[in-house]
Amino acid sequence: VRNGTSLVIITIMDRNDNAPQFINDTYSTSVVEHSPPGMFVLQVSAQDPDTNETLTYYFPNGDTYFYINNATGEIFTTNTSIDREVITNHVIMVRVNDS
Repeated sequence: VRNGTSLVIITIMDRNDNAPQFINDTYSTSVVEHSPPGMFVLQVSAQDPDTNETLTYYFPNGDTYFYINNATGEIFTTNTSIDREVITNHVIMVRVNDS
């Protein structure tokens, strides 16, 4: 059996003093190379001290290998094959906005 992993490190940036706050500053996980499209990778989560705010998660720089559900913060693989021999680590910035 052959397998490999890909480490995803997500650095969370605070937008301003009144912005929503992520539960963790950094999220980290691994996925096996050539994972199927649409495979769940991890979920980022934020809280907003303001009431009745809708949070929207996004990758400000985009990403070819992963996409984020804007409402839930869940990150999934895309149709682009992840090959460890090409890229061993993916670092993706995630931002969250409130409404």
